[in-house]
Order: sequence, then structure tokens, then C-alpha cells
Amino acid sequence: MNAWLAVFLAVSPLSATTPAESALAQAQALVSREPGQSAGYNALALAAARRGVETADARFYQMADEALRQSFAAEADNFEGRKSEVCLLLARHEYAQAAESAARLNRQVPDDVAVYGCLVDAHAGLGNYPEAISAAQWMLKLRAGNPPGLERAGRLREVSGDLAGALEATGMAYDATPASDIESRARLLTRMAHLNLAAGDPAESERFAHTALGLISGNSAALGALGEVRMVQKRYDEAAGLFRRQHDAAPRPQELFALAKALAAAGRSGEAVEIFAAFEREASAVSGQADNANQELVAYYLDQAKAPLKALAVARLEIARRHDIFTLDCFARALNATGDSTAARAQMAKALAVGTADPEILRHGREIGVGPSVAAAR
Repeated sequence: MNAWLAVFLAVSPLSATTPAESALAQAQALVSREPGQSAGYNALALAAARRGVETADARFYQMADEALRQSFAAEADNFEGRKSEVCLLLARHEYAQAAESAARLNRQVPDDVAVYGCLVDAHAGLGNYPEAISAAQWMLKLRAGNPPGLERAGRLREVSGDLAGALEATGMAYDATPASDIESRARLLTRMAHLNLAAGDPAESERFAHTALGLISGNSAALGALGEVRMVQKRYDEAAGLFRRQHDAAPRPQELFALAKALAAAGRSGEAVEIFAAFEREASAVSGQADNANQELVAYYLDQAKAPLKALAVARLEIARRHDIFTLDCFARALNATGDSTAARAQMAKALAVGTADPEILRHGREIGVGPSVAAAR
């Protein structure tokens, strides 16, 4: 066993409690059996990236980087390694580089469904929705009814305001996903919880969130979805407990922001102030990185700290990277708060022109003076 692999195994033991950990263990075993082959290292890179997303632990991304170096040393520029490389870029939210790399792979092998999935994710992250929709359509043309294609179609339908269509596509993806793939099924159930809440059905949302947690009890996204249900139900103490568990499972600044808001809503102002301060420190520390909490940081500066100039500085960082509807919304709000209402309306019109039904974005649009009909006309 080489020195790098020994260190890797020491940091991340083979015991597995989640599907991502199980995938990591299996990949480690494959590398141990076939240390001179690229396949094991590619599997290791993908599994480590999954664990990075699951835990918010950057060390797993470093492990994935090293696995890819080993893969390309074993087989220079191998296609599966390049695909794994794009998945790692997406996990880190490096959407522009991911889009460029995935486009190269797509030209090399035009009928690879997974590469089209990478194109969907990268373009959606950048706010290039026509390109994302085209790539999703190709996924379904090449392999009708495939779950990853249906899941992405559901996400894009939500962005365009078609919640019923989003639920339909996501439900179809769930039905087509093998029962053994509990990670994907839990993710899809959590998506349906989110969509039902957006559609105004918290009871159905709660049912889906509980079902997801029944598959993976500590699933971070499902805990967050149930926390959002409790917020709508005004059961703020319970929401705070769920967001705290979510942060314990994956300590990202975003979860701290949700926790602080729940504590404030519950009247626990002293705790809320403390958590808001911790959120600001952690979010500011990663503000210049691609994987950040800048949307939440803008909201914090606008709604809690009342620091619009700081909000605008952060929003400008993010708008330089991407133009998805949520970033456009943040930028518009920050512009409006600093007195540039004309520019704010222009940015909000771009966000609303996609057709979103997101209640927060629609509310912000009304506050700025732009409604969906105005946006559509521009």
C-alpha cells in the first residue's frame, strides 16, 4: 500500500454508516486490490466528493484531488477520471470551470448521459437556464425515463414556476430509482418535501421529510426540510432543534443562519445573537470561495445587521460568478437597499423573467416594484 493510501485510510476508516461512506469504503477496497488501475481511484474520487458534500468537510475534497492524481498517473487523461473531475468541480460549486470541462467531454463522447447531467448542473448553477434545459432534454432523449434526467427536469421545472410539473418529474424519478439506492431515494423524497412546502402543503411536506429520515436518520437535507416545515407551522423551538441537528451533521454556515432565524422567531434572542455572530464569522471566511454562503450573508446584512453596503459588496462578489435567480434576487435587494432602485429593478426583472414561483423572490420583487408580468414584458 502506498503512503498516500495509508494516510487516507487512517483519516477515513472503512466503517460505513451512510451510503456515501459505504461507497467510500468500497472504493478504498478496490484501490487496495488494484492499486495500479485508474478505475478504483476514479471511484474513490467520486465517493470522497460525495462525502465532502454530505459532511461539509473540505478534507474529503482534498482526498478526491489526490485520488484523481493517482488515476491520471495510472492512465493519462482517462475519460472516467475526467468525468469524476467535473463532479468534483460541481461539488465545490466551481460551475464555470465545470461547464467548460463538461463541454469538452461532451464533444469527445456526445452520447454520455452522465456528462449531460454535469452540463445541466453547471449551467443551472450559473443561471444559464436554456443551456441547462437543453442538456436535460438530451439526457431524456438518450435514455428515456432515467432517474437522473427526471430529477434534473424537476429542478428546472421548479425554477420556471411549474411546481406541479416539478413534483411529477421528481416522483417519476423516485419511482424509477432502485430501492437499494437509499441515498438517491432520500434525496428525492427531500426534494418532494421541499416542493410540497413551496406549493403550500406543509402536511405532505412533513410526510416526505419523515420518510426520507426513515431511510437515513441523520440526513442533513431532510432535517433541514423538516425544520422549514416547523417554521411554517410556527413551531420554532422544534425548528431550532432540527436546524441544530442539521448543522451537527454538516457544519455549514447556511445551517447556522437557519438556526439563528429559528431561535429569533422562538424569542430566544440571546442565543440568536450568538448564532448570528458565528454565522457571520464563518460565512465571511468563505465569502471569496466558490462554495460559500453568500446568499445567506446578503440576507443577514440586509435583514438582521442592517448593513446594506456590506450586503452589496458580497452580492457583487457572487454576481461576478453566476446569474441564477437566487443570486439575481440577492443582488437586486442589495442594490435597492443602497438606493440604486433602477438597477435593482433591472436585476429583479431578470430573475422573475424565468417564471419562478418562489414566494420569497416574488415578495422581494413586489418590494422593489417589479412583478412577474413586468418582468415577462422586458
